[in-house]
Amino acid sequence: MKKLYVLFALTMIGSLTVSAQLARKSAGKNHRTTMQSAHSTARHAQSTNNTNAVVWSDDFSDAANWTLSSEAPTTDLWVIGTTGPSGPYLIDPIASSTAANGFALFDSDLLCSGDQVAYLTTANSIDLTGHASVRLQFSQYYRRYDDSTYVSISTDGTTWTDISVNQALNNNDFSATNSAVNPDVVTLDISALAGNQATVWVRWTFWSPASYTGGAAGTPGCGYSWQIDDASISDIPSVDAIMVSKAFNGEYSFLPILDAEAFTLQGRVINGGSAALTNVSLAFNVYDATFTNVYSDASAPVASLNGGDTTAVLTGTGSYAPVDTGLYIVEQIVSVAGDVDNANDTAYAFVYVNDSTYARDQASLDGTGYLGGFGFNANTGSLGQTYHIYQASQATSATFYLDAPTAGDDITVSLWSMSGGLPDQLLGSSAAYTLTGGEAATFVTLAFATPINVTPGDYFLAIDQIGTNNLTLGASSDIFTPGTGFFMVTGGSWTDVATVAPLSFMLQLNNPSSTLVGIQNPTLNASYSVFPNPSKGAFIINGNGTDVTVNVFNSIGKLVKTSTYGSFSNEKIDLSNEAAGTYNVQIISKEGVANKQVVISAK
Repeated sequence: MKKLYVLFALTMIGSLTVSAQLARKSAGKNHRTTMQSAHSTARHAQSTNNTNAVVWSDDFSDAANWTLSSEAPTTDLWVIGTTGPSGPYLIDPIASSTAANGFALFDSDLLCSGDQVAYLTTANSIDLTGHASVRLQFSQYYRRYDDSTYVSISTDGTTWTDISVNQALNNNDFSATNSAVNPDVVTLDISALAGNQATVWVRWTFWSPASYTGGAAGTPGCGYSWQIDDASISDIPSVDAIMVSKAFNGEYSFLPILDAEAFTLQGRVINGGSAALTNVSLAFNVYDATFTNVYSDASAPVASLNGGDTTAVLTGTGSYAPVDTGLYIVEQIVSVAGDVDNANDTAYAFVYVNDSTYARDQASLDGTGYLGGFGFNANTGSLGQTYHIYQASQATSATFYLDAPTAGDDITVSLWSMSGGLPDQLLGSSAAYTLTGGEAATFVTLAFATPINVTPGDYFLAIDQIGTNNLTLGASSDIFTPGTGFFMVTGGSWTDVATVAPLSFMLQLNNPSSTLVGIQNPTLNASYSVFPNPSKGAFIINGNGTDVTVNVFNSIGKLVKTSTYGSFSNEKIDLSNEAAGTYNVQIISKEGVANKQVVISAK
């Protein structure tokens, strides 16, 4: 089995196949800092004997707290610093909350001596007197290739007991079997080895000696890398239920009100204690944007949940169908008798219901789970995801997030029908748009050349990279539904995005519910007129009606103004703050949809 080549340009990471070179640009420094700012705390090496507390922790900000050594005759060593792996097969730096303070790295790929047994050991012993039940926790980012990884415990600094870590991984697998999980948090119960001991040393071992013949590829001592940060030892409480899920089983973070499907509420629970939990249940509350409770539900109780279990998913007994547009907050609360830590019992998910937009990512709502920008290196191609249309309507445009696009490259957006679970026929696309570079870290909207009539069913929305530089389409890890994301190098076949990582692109289909009539009403068009046209900003829509909504879109399909009238009569629209250009005016009433155009001239 060969090492899988990962293409990098700055921090560009390629896909897991040579023929389908989907590439990722990692989140930029400023973006990553923003994501972590609320969670970053400096935790230096410390020791305490408080019960039910962190007994010891280290964030690798002080290299003197560690001993770096190797087993003779090997000579390759761990390093402690802030620079990530730099071998030919590059892996991202660990994205731990204190990575800026330093982390430990064994860069097997860079050293590539063919003979590696390297130790990262606490320089001083740790006193665990009075702490009979303890767990070791640390953050890691690791990819396997003919090597093994261990955590070892000693009470005398000489005799060590090994605990295998990452043993289930195959060559080329990432920790947590998912490259997007960075970092992966490892928790080990070390009570039998270290509980109540006055002197405890902890050691991380990267093991890939020349004598290792059991590897699938037969090439030891030249793997990828193992990165460690934020190590701690803490007491294991007897009862601690932890609410960890931030998602429910809905597929969308943005949802049109015309989506007729109610969503069922779900949450994942971890038993963080040592004792089995009994009668574990979840309570669900759905709030609107004013924090008014609009729906409550509960799961059936789980009779027993073993200590350390991380797999339990609890589901509400009912479902909730939003009745109006707006932001909805889904609160998930785990409840169990005797829980010692109520601070980790609640989690939240968000869904925004509007009249026009489908989106699958959570990052555009709460900023979490951002994975960087995706596209292709030295190739052209398309990437996107599937959306389900519930009522006959029109797809008008697409909105998407670009991380760091290259100025001068051209892109388009396109909509495809689906057959057999894959895109099969192009239905329409936008005009080519030339990137200026100013689209970095922002949302862009492109309109289809003409609105595309859609009927109930699945449709695939793609962004097309016409140039050969990575377009850096943003992606999120928070909402992932298998079989909904695909990419295709020009001339190739469609490939499931899950072969690279479980992710959702920050790519939104704009499908206004206001066009439910499907076909525009020519008679209604004649009932309205716009004056003056051209205008210097303000204009009058001549016409009358009841329950009328007016939407104004700019030339790339972005909604710049919307107004609703119970009684409409020759209303004034002011676009004085908008740029000169041609604007589409959509007038919606019970009778149907009228479309007009107005030209805003330079002031």
